[in-house]
Amino acid sequence: MTKKVYYIGFYAKEGETSRFSNIAAIRKMDYTMGVLAEAGYEVEVVSLAWILKPFSFSGSSSLQLAPRISLHLPPAIFLKGIAALKVNIQLAKIWFLLYTLIRIPKKSVVIVYHSPKLHGVLSWLKKLKPMRIALEIGEIYGDVWDIPMNDAKEEKKLLSICDYFIPVSKELYNQLAPRSHFMMHGTYRVQYPLRKETEIAPIIPILYAGSIDQTKAGAVTAVEIMKHLPNHYRMHIAGYGELAEVKRLEEEICKVNQSLGFESIKFHGKLDSKNLDQLMRKCLIAVNPQNPGSYMRTAFPSKVMVYLTFQLNVVSTTIESVQQSEVADLITFVSGNEALDFANAILSIDWNKIEQIPEILNRLNEQCRENFIRLIEI
Repeated sequence: MTKKVYYIGFYAKEGETSRFSNIAAIRKMDYTMGVLAEAGYEVEVVSLAWILKPFSFSGSSSLQLAPRISLHLPPAIFLKGIAALKVNIQLAKIWFLLYTLIRIPKKSVVIVYHSPKLHGVLSWLKKLKPMRIALEIGEIYGDVWDIPMNDAKEEKKLLSICDYFIPVSKELYNQLAPRSHFMMHGTYRVQYPLRKETEIAPIIPILYAGSIDQTKAGAVTAVEIMKHLPNHYRMHIAGYGELAEVKRLEEEICKVNQSLGFESIKFHGKLDSKNLDQLMRKCLIAVNPQNPGSYMRTAFPSKVMVYLTFQLNVVSTTIESVQQSEVADLITFVSGNEALDFANAILSIDWNKIEQIPEILNRLNEQCRENFIRLIEI
């Protein structure tokens, strides 16, 4: 009989914007549940993603996402307003507790994708039924971001009740030791078919995909890079952010394009997985500009791994978490962090690096699968 593994988080099918979830988290969870299924387990994803859309009424639902992978979602009774939303959230939490108490066997190892908002229900679950929690964690939000004080407290409590950690970086692995079990940077699944072209194309498309905000400032740097590159380079920006931030970025793009006399930068806005995947296949280079700082010692930019799975030449800010990673040899690191530094790094890319990507990622994928098996069979 196939063994079941339970995977908990705020998950929703992509495109279902009415639920409390996050696109980057969904992509990471997709990889984890896929690896678990490849290892021969039947994966039950139990999502606490409550509905945010007013006037929503639905019972709990179950979906088959893929062979051996099912998704279970909470019910919703949400009219409108803060009070109604609180009632809806409590309903989702009650359903979650009842479902997991009934379904999850005692002393199971349960995989959880990190969110401070999970502490309350997981704490009750663990008190009512003995189980071991393995937290897949990309960053400690309270250390990296300016989050509400209550969320920071809940996060600390969540970390305290976990039995094992699956950190995203070496620094975070050391910080959470001795409960760190193994390290997982993100997705290692190579996207096939592999690229056939090895020669530099007449027009070289570059990609920046990610959030548009002042903290990371990546999209702004991507725009500035084009002021320093020859005319046969093109920048494609796909991302999302606050309306004011997006509008400011579009204005900057317009200024640069006008000054160069052609469309050197194209803004695609927020893309779904299918269209973003198509865009990544069209590009040859991807940039990962970050504002370097202590917050990037433990966090690992998930986009770096996504770029690599599409065999893109990744040009990145020199940040400790990536430098110490198992994919560091595949990255072109920038000396400095200005747009001119990125342009110089792009012009000096070693195009042979992309040939090493499939072998290295396939090896890491196999290691990740074996690590999960060892964790679950403890």
